[in-house]
Amino acid sequence: MDLSLQELRTQMSGLSQEDVAGLLEVTQGYVSRLERKKDLSVRRLCEYVGALGGEVEIRAKFPEGKEVRVTQYDDLPELEERLAKHG
Repeated sequence: MDLSLQELRTQMSGLSQEDVAGLLEVTQGYVSRLERKKDLSVRRLCEYVGALGGEVEIRAKFPEGKEVRVTQYDDLPELEERLAKHG
């Protein structure tokens, strides 16, 4: 399944932009811009998906058919702390 961030929000969580903004402690306009942005940092993506109740998993695929899970971004303490406030 391939979804844009807006589709992810509406189809997977049913949250409004205002709801996500409240969880992330930002404005609705910020969420709107985030959903349209083409170049998003891993941190912002993790925050956004976390606010929807999901988690981001990054995988690298290689021509030989090998697939590796990238674990560098698994532990984002600031995100966990912020989401725990709203949990």
